[in-house]
Amino acid sequence: MKYFLFFFCLLGAVSQAGEEAGISFRTIFFKGPAALPEQIYAFDGKNSQKISLPKTNFSPFYRIPNGCQRVYFTMESIVNPKLIPKNAPFLDIPPSTKNFYILFSFDKSNESLPIKPKLIDLQKIDLKFGETYWFNLTDKLIVGKLGNIKLLIKPKETFKTANPTKGGEQFNSKIFYVKKGSKTLHPFVSHTWLHDDTAKQIGLIFNTSESDAPGLIVIPDHGEPPSAE
Repeated sequence: MKYFLFFFCLLGAVSQAGEEAGISFRTIFFKGPAALPEQIYAFDGKNSQKISLPKTNFSPFYRIPNGCQRVYFTMESIVNPKLIPKNAPFLDIPPSTKNFYILFSFDKSNESLPIKPKLIDLQKIDLKFGETYWFNLTDKLIVGKLGNIKLLIKPKETFKTANPTKGGEQFNSKIFYVKKGSKTLHPFVSHTWLHDDTAKQIGLIFNTSESDAPGLIVIPDHGEPPSAE
């Protein structure tokens, strides 16, 4: 079955000439099931665009109109907002947001479309090149060191780390997890990394079915939103 993504933007009553650049975003469907398509469609109320949902890297940049306040997701490509399913997942966009990621996760409980979107506002987190913004998606405490940078991420929370090196040098990393109700440190990362200081990075720490140890993936973003034509 094909799935389509429908973006319905609630636009302001007056459109200013300087607002034509729009809001830019990139997507990633973290741990998305193979059965779901790699490309879907986005509809902003007037125009439909095909977008990708990569699972291990960010998509290209896409744009939606300024003034967009809510994004709805549906299984079918539709042109009438009245046809949005009652339980369609949605994403609210803060008025000041101009550049963001959409982190999709699988949500089997949603029969309308089994996805759950999360907005990462790049202006709000103020992520610079060389820095990493971590998401701890587990119920475990994460502690460690990335070079000389301390890492401490509480369960289900976020943490930003500065550039651990200069010039893309190698650094040693040691990361541990602590189970809920315990004080024991369990190692799950201990090796040398080659840091990319030309990228903004999102680090995801997640549960795995193979063991108690979390999984970890770091996703680099080397780009900046292109100028509107």
